[in-house]
Amino acid sequence: MPHLTQGDLQFTGDASMLGDRLEKERACGPGRAGTRRDIRRGAARAAVALGMALAGFWACAPSALAMEGDSDWLIYVGSDVVYIDNVASTGTIFGVRYGYEFRDDLLWTIGGNFGATDGTNTVAGKTYNISTNTSTLQSGLLYYFGRDRKKWLIPFVGAGVGVLNYSVDYRYPGSKAGRTSGSGPGGYADAGLELWLAQALTLIVSYDVEGYQISTQSHKSDTLSTGGLILAVRINF
Repeated sequence: MPHLTQGDLQFTGDASMLGDRLEKERACGPGRAGTRRDIRRGAARAAVALGMALAGFWACAPSALAMEGDSDWLIYVGSDVVYIDNVASTGTIFGVRYGYEFRDDLLWTIGGNFGATDGTNTVAGKTYNISTNTSTLQSGLLYYFGRDRKKWLIPFVGAGVGVLNYSVDYRYPGSKAGRTSGSGPGGYADAGLELWLAQALTLIVSYDVEGYQISTQSHKSDTLSTGGLILAVRINF
């Protein structure tokens, strides 16, 4: 029978303890250091997955948000030129508009604006001040030529009807309008381009033309025509 020394017994005990530890790790999983490594790896995988999900949403959201059933709000400011009897006054217009895309590339819109203009008219060497203050409620249709956010520049046209509230001071010799106020029906048309800036933000440049029936100081019918360059920002939902 072989003789076992104290060193042999120590080695045998160490081997036995190592075997027990390996068996426990296999049964219960890795130790604390392994757990920390797994946590770090899991966090890294989650971060990568989140980044891929956000990138996928960013890539897919534009086309999804430009489809039937979408809606948006438009806030705009622009130049305003009012013509009454071929005499012009100039100023600024502010407005807001809501749009609902009931068919792809075709929106129903409703909104309103406020405008103020002033100017002068010279008759027989004398200059007269003229001015207008208007507010308008409008509703119509807007059509985009391929409203797809994969395109960064999209043309559109629109038209509709409206009601104008007005206060006009066009008093000068020979004026048909004079000083008058009231409300009247009319319509509008516009055309322009939109530029996608971000996922839910669009810059729009357009030209707007409107015409409304007004009643003059002498209670006769006249036409107030207005138009100008519009700069707008649209928020999509």
